[in-house]
Amino acid sequence: MNLDDEEAVGLGGVELIRAVMRRVARQLDWKVETIGWIGTRFGTMIAVRDTREVPEGIGPWSTPQCTST
Repeated sequence: MNLDDEEAVGLGGVELIRAVMRRVARQLDWKVETIGWIGTRFGTMIAVRDTREVPEGIGPWSTPQCTST
């Protein structure tokens, strides 16, 4: 997520935004890590990284199978 610094502060700050993102992820049974920085040259940056194992056959290295005729 990329926000203006003022917008991030208006939403409660980076720590609150990260906490909300972690809570939502847990409700979806995701395993995540969050990071956040305020005051970067791009504004406030917040990210969620999913740490679950990738299921077999899923990912950029797999070729999707076309089943339509």
